[in-house]
Amino acid sequence: MAGNQLRLLLWKNLLVQFRRPKQTACLILIPIAAIGLLVLLQSLAITSDRYRHVPEVVYVPYKIDSLGEHRLNTERHEARLFFNGNRDFKYYVYYTPDNSLTTAVMQGVAEKLDVEVKGT
Repeated sequence: MAGNQLRLLLWKNLLVQFRRPKQTACLILIPIAAIGLLVLLQSLAITSDRYRHVPEVVYVPYKIDSLGEHRLNTERHEARLFFNGNRDFKYYVYYTPDNSLTTAVMQGVAEKLDVEVKGT
């Protein structure tokens, strides 16, 4: 029953499409023209002179093997100001997501930088 209804509905739609060729052509050609226009605009925007003269930004890597001298100076300064040298400071690195992969990576960071890590 449903198969016959579907077949009749598709047949009726096909007849309507054949009886209105201009409308059918518009239904097919307008989306194709719109996509073509968008592709053309994108290619013009990418090759525009405005984007060619933007200087390339290169970020120099910052190597961190330890917290080093900065950490020692900070500890001494803070201890002298706030705790009169009677307190040990611990640095914490918080990370997310807390799963087995990031925990393994952050344990390596903790060993390398001599800090404690905590997943959030």
